[in-house]
Amino acid sequence: MTEAPRISIALCTYNGAKFLPQQLDSLLAQSMLPDEVIIRDDASTDDEATWRVLERYEPKFQAKNVNIELIRGFDNVGYLKNFEIVLSKCTGDVIFLCDQDDVWHPTKIERMYREFVARPNLGVLFTDARLVDSKGDDLGFGLFEAVRMDTSQLNATHRGNIAEILMQHTVVTGATTAVKREALQAALPFPRGWVHDEWLAFVTALQNDYVVDAVEEKLIDYRQHDENAIGMKRPEAANFWTANGKRRSSQRTLALRLQSLLNDSKRLQNIDPKWVHELERRRIHAHHRGHLPNNPLKRTWLVFREVLTGRYGRYAQGLRSIVSDLAKLS
Repeated sequence: MTEAPRISIALCTYNGAKFLPQQLDSLLAQSMLPDEVIIRDDASTDDEATWRVLERYEPKFQAKNVNIELIRGFDNVGYLKNFEIVLSKCTGDVIFLCDQDDVWHPTKIERMYREFVARPNLGVLFTDARLVDSKGDDLGFGLFEAVRMDTSQLNATHRGNIAEILMQHTVVTGATTAVKREALQAALPFPRGWVHDEWLAFVTALQNDYVVDAVEEKLIDYRQHDENAIGMKRPEAANFWTANGKRRSSQRTLALRLQSLLNDSKRLQNIDPKWVHELERRRIHAHHRGHLPNNPLKRTWLVFREVLTGRYGRYAQGLRSIVSDLAKLS
C-alpha cells in the first residue's frame, strides 16, 4: 500500500430514495473525505426517485473534489451481484462498503483509514454499530450484541484468531466493513450461495497474507426497517425452540457452500493449508446437523455421536446447540 492510500466508497442502491439523502449527507460530512464514490442503482422501480436523488447529490461530491461515478442498472441483478459489480470498479487502495439506508458517524473513514495505514497486513476491518429504527431512534443495543460478538471473541479477533469464530457464526456486517484492494481482488468473484460480507471476511481470514480485525467503536447508525435485505434482532428475540427447521436448512446450505469451496482448487491455493482440514471438519458438522432425522431416538444417537467428536464445541454453541438439536424439529 502506498504512503497515502486512496479511498473508495462502494454504494449500492435500490428503491432507496427515502433514506438515501441522509446517508449521502453523512458521507459528505466525513472528517476525511473519500477519493471516489462508485454507486450503482440496481434498476429501481420507484419512478426514478432514487436516481433523481443520486443526480442531485452528484455535484455536491464534485464540489468537494470527490470523484463520483453513477451507474444506472437497467437489469435488476440483486444486491450481491450489485456489490460485486461496484466493488470491482473501485480503484482505491482501501474500499468502504456502504448501504443506502444507514448514517455514517463523522469520523468513520478517518478512524478506519488510520488502521489500514498503520497495519500493512490488515485485509478486512469491521466495526460495531448503533442499531436504530426507521426514524433513527436508538434501539438500545448494538450490532456486536446482535451478532453475539462478546468480549472473549473480540479479544480473539484482535489476536488474529477470527477464523475460528467465523467457523462458528458470522460476525462481520458489510455496512461497517472496509477492505484492502488486494484482499478484495483475491476474494472476487463472489461464489454462489455466500453473502458478500460473510465471504469477504471468511476467505480473507483463512489466508496467511492478511488479518481481519474489528474496531469496537460504533461508527455508523445501522438502520433497521421493513425493507432491510438483511436485518438484525436481539439474540434473545429468536425463538429457541421453533427455529430448528430453519437451522437444519441453514446447516445443509452451509455444508454445500463449504463443499464448493473445498472443490475449488484455485481458491484453496490462497488458503493456509492448516485451515483446509478445519473446513472439512466444519463441513461434516454442518452436514450432520443439517440432516438430523425427526425420529427422537435416531436423532439423539446421532447428536450424541457428534458430541463425542468435539465439533459442537468448536463449530457451534456447545450445549445450547446440542439441546436445540435434540428438541423437536419443525
